[in-house]
Amino acid sequence: MTTIRLFALAPLAALTEAAGATPTAANRGHQPDHAAHLHVASDVFAPSGQDGTSARPVAIVQAQLALDLDLSRAGSGTTIAHISAVANNGASISDRLGDEQGASSMELGFSGVRLHEAWIAHDLHPNHQLRAGLIDLSGRIDQLDASAALINSAFTLGTDLGQANTDENGRMPFTAWGGEIESRVSDHLRLRGGLLFDMGRTNRIAGSDHDMFSSGEFVFAEGQVDIANAKILAGYWLHNARDADHQRRDDSGFYIRGETLLWRDADHPGRALNGFARFGTSDASHNTFDRFVSAGLQLTAPFKGRDDDILSAGVARAVAPRAKQSGTHHRAAETVYEAGYTAQISQFLSGHIGFQHIAGSASSFDSIRRSTVHLRLAFDLPLTTGFFR
Repeated sequence: MTTIRLFALAPLAALTEAAGATPTAANRGHQPDHAAHLHVASDVFAPSGQDGTSARPVAIVQAQLALDLDLSRAGSGTTIAHISAVANNGASISDRLGDEQGASSMELGFSGVRLHEAWIAHDLHPNHQLRAGLIDLSGRIDQLDASAALINSAFTLGTDLGQANTDENGRMPFTAWGGEIESRVSDHLRLRGGLLFDMGRTNRIAGSDHDMFSSGEFVFAEGQVDIANAKILAGYWLHNARDADHQRRDDSGFYIRGETLLWRDADHPGRALNGFARFGTSDASHNTFDRFVSAGLQLTAPFKGRDDDILSAGVARAVAPRAKQSGTHHRAAETVYEAGYTAQISQFLSGHIGFQHIAGSASSFDSIRRSTVHLRLAFDLPLTTGFFR
């Protein structure tokens, strides 16, 4: 079974922001307020299945350090260095309870400590920023705040982008060296694009007992339109990879995403309903799924006195290529239904419980039901000592 593995710690950071904790400035593309800024987050995911089975909890600790290199003007943010590391216990949810689209956006495929990102971002102009170094792709494109609280990787990053293709040249979970540029063309339009090298070289595909030695360049271009309370993303990507036999395997796709504010309580501005939708395609000759669509809702401050809590729900459907259907006139598909509640327990601690039902014929399961408890401890530490100034 080919299981999607996404390295989606950036969306997990977005969950911290959505749940009321202080966001990671560098990870969200903003400028730090101090000469140095440290963000630490610890996540534990405990899943259980419909038959009473359970998997070893997935535990992740991530530390991010953002440095303002313009020390004479600390906080100006003209040039920023970002370094992050991640530690993982190597446990897997999807290997025990998984589905084709995967509940594995928090799985890294290794046990131990590893460098996550190391890049420098420089403002070429107030409206143009260049970033170069070791970059996590999943934190750069396809970012929707309204889906950040959901767990299944079909919501944290689209299945079209995140799936490990049938040639086992997965684009995730690890980062790659390269560069990207982002330009604010107007108040309503942003453009970003980039090139990453050796994408997929160190990927471990779920179910395999060895690392794939495939590698390739990943090129992407994305446009973002912001209108009133809505955001629309449209992008194209191309992955020129080579498999273990050094045969070229070109993969590409197009996607469009969007999110918008649907309703806000006039008497309680913190209570709001947001919606999101995703659609994407990928190469039918190399991927488990060639069409993907998802949609969902997120309600903030659902109850009186719980202004930082989030109630969320979503549905995602991925369709397998017709050429890969054997003995059927219908397109095999897999559908994920998910609902969850995120509670801000304290200033630094949040908890989430999610329920998923997966139905379809794209995997070896007729249907799967599972629940997952997620606890996150996160804090930010501004460093303003004379050493950094």
